[in-house]
This record gives sequence, structure tokens and C-alpha cells, in this order.
Amino acid sequence: SDKADFVLPPYGSGSTSVVVPIFKKYNYALIGASASSESVYSSGYDNMVMAVPSSSKFLAGVPDIVSAAKYTSVSFVTLDNPSSLDSEAYLTKNFKGRKITIKGSQKFSFGNRDFTSIWTKVKKQNPDVVILSAFGGDAVTAMKQAAEQKISPKMWALFAGAWRNDVFNAGVGAKIAECVIGDSQWDPKLKTTGAPEFFKAYKKLVKSDPITGPAGSDGSAAWGFGAGQLLTAALDNLGEPGLKNQMKIINYLKSGKVTEFVLGKYGVDTRT
Repeated sequence: SDKADFVLPPYGSGSTSVVVPIFKKYNYALIGASASSESVYSSGYDNMVMAVPSSSKFLAGVPDIVSAAKYTSVSFVTLDNPSSLDSEAYLTKNFKGRKITIKGSQKFSFGNRDFTSIWTKVKKQNPDVVILSAFGGDAVTAMKQAAEQKISPKMWALFAGAWRNDVFNAGVGAKIAECVIGDSQWDPKLKTTGAPEFFKAYKKLVKSDPITGPAGSDGSAAWGFGAGQLLTAALDNLGEPGLKNQMKIINYLKSGKVTEFVLGKYGVDTRT
């Protein structure tokens, strides 16, 4: 009823996957501003394109780190959502052939407040490395309860949970946070297309640092800005016909003509 020319999808892979058929029904292009799971884009719909890095590779360097340290066993504790599951699947595949044993994989849901049974199993597994995939408060809760149960692997790797370093560090304390390896989605110091302008405009509008301020968003605001950059680049080239036939937007973004945006180099894997 709003008769919008263009619609951006909701946050996250799970929510985005739900609305894809609706976007298709009403002939909207879907630029996945925060949907990082490849499963969203391999669902058979042709009206969408990924605007963020694949979550499967958020911790892509971890197998090399584990191998270099000569650790030989890993346990996963993974949030049951598309992005986290993609990451675990990628890491499991890349641990093969490295003489690294996967001791186990425990799953949990958003908002879990009791990790006791999970950490009891992990403690029995006694892995060299624990890879925890958890967001925000879940990551803080899980790490604090792991410390209470004296879970002390030689290495921790954390998917997503430390995106807001200030929140994570304050939540778990410096002792627990020390030497946790995590991933980061964006940093205002990056010399990428539009990064300085976005950082300045965000602080002026929101009165907050986009990474660590009171209204900080762990870099997700930059994801949204990046999607806007992609849309702008497409429409600058296509003009009004791009809005009337939005498959033109998708095809343009898949053409390789856009090579960089605020998140860094841009390219589309046409297999997904």
C-alpha cells in the first residue's frame, strides 16, 4: 500500500529467507544487506544478490591457525541458525586432511540462558580448541558459564559474539576475553569507498560511533549503507528502467561492473 519504489529486507539470514518469495511476488529486487548465509541465495530465486561476505568464511583463517599451533582436536558449540551453521560446515570441511579431530558439535537456540549441559559435554571431550558461534548476549552468557565450569581450551575462536568488542569485554571481563580469536565485519579505519563519509554522516545523524557508541551496531549499519551504495550504483547506470524492471538491478550487480564499496572489494559468486 506504500507503493515503495524499492524495499530493503529485514536483518539476518533467517528473516531474509522468509521474505524472499514476497519480494519475488511483487517484482522487487532483494539486495541482501545483512543476510550472510549462502543458503538464502541458493534457494532457487533469481531476484536477489548478496551484499555482505559469506558467513561460511567469517572464521576462514582458523584452520590454518589451529594447524600452525599444532592443536589436534576441536569442539563446536553453535547457534542453530543459517549463518552459524554455514560457518561450522565450512570449518569442518577445511579441518579434514589436517590431522585434526572434531570431538563434537553442540547446538543451541537464540536466547539460551543455561549452557550447563553443553559445557559438561565439551569438558568431557577435552578439545584443544573450542569454536563458539553466538551473538551478543548469548556469547557473553556462554563464555561466563564456560569459565564457571573451568572450560579452558588452549584456544577459543568466537563467531559473531565479539563484533561489539566493548560490549563483549564488559560482559565477560578482561580475564575471560583475553586471547579469544574473533571475526570483525567492518572498521571505520578501512580506506574503502565511502567509508570516511559514512562514518562522519552516521556520527552526525545518530550522535554515536557506528561501532562502539551507545547506538553502535557492530558494523551492521555499514552493511546497510553498503547495500545502498550498490543500489545507487545500479540506478546511476540504469536510471528509471531499473526500478520498473528490477531484475535489471540484479543483473547489473552480477555483471562485475561494481568492484568496491564500503565493506571492501565487491564481487558476486554466480553459483549462489
